[in-house]
Amino acid sequence: MTTLASQPPRAYLAAIADIRGSRRLADRRGVQERLRQALDHLDRRFADVIAARFAITTGDEFQVLLSDPAAGVPVVVACDEALPELSLRWGLGWGALATRREERAVGMDGPCFHAARQAIDWAADHDRWLAARGLDAGAEQALDGIFALLGAVRAGWTAKQAAAVAGRRQVGTQRALAAELDIDPSTLSKRLKSALYEEVTAAEAAAASLLARFAATAATPAATPDVAPDVAAPAAAPEATP
Repeated sequence: MTTLASQPPRAYLAAIADIRGSRRLADRRGVQERLRQALDHLDRRFADVIAARFAITTGDEFQVLLSDPAAGVPVVVACDEALPELSLRWGLGWGALATRREERAVGMDGPCFHAARQAIDWAADHDRWLAARGLDAGAEQALDGIFALLGAVRAGWTAKQAAAVAGRRQVGTQRALAAELDIDPSTLSKRLKSALYEEVTAAEAAAASLLARFAATAATPAATPDVAPDVAAPAAAPEATP
């Protein structure tokens, strides 16, 4: 019989984002409204991997809880691309919850959130775009390197390059995207090449693959209060002896 006490805790990936330079934003109220709309859209888009929906926790910070660690990079990238006017810093944290899982990612605590806080604090101290903690040391070091390179490349994009990269992810072909942007396909090709689109997406896939190594733990039944323990089936009665 499997008892609740014998089950390892269910692991999640917490993501915390901070809006860099938020105090210098001219239209803070408008930014807040666009942020809410973008987060609502992301909640629907990534519903299959969101364990607790996006929540704005302070005026310049928000967070989400994911059930699949491999989704961390796609969610971060999609959020950045949905809010191109903002400069976001991110911390990802892998671990268990110590409290009940809520509908929105607020009012919860546990190792996953502690690790995410550690990650975003480290990213702030080192002026990085993204960091992940709560993993093994080798994975954290590898991801630090990947995210440092990705952050440096992204920081060098022009608005047109960023729009081309975001559009290329969403539109089926470069020709279709060129028509949508009303530019020559060769111009779009050069724009994507100068933005290192292929290299960026390859690095993002490598980071997601590293995070996916920890997904096996996520399949473990939860020991948090929102999940009931497994109920063992009654044992079969012994066959009667002839």
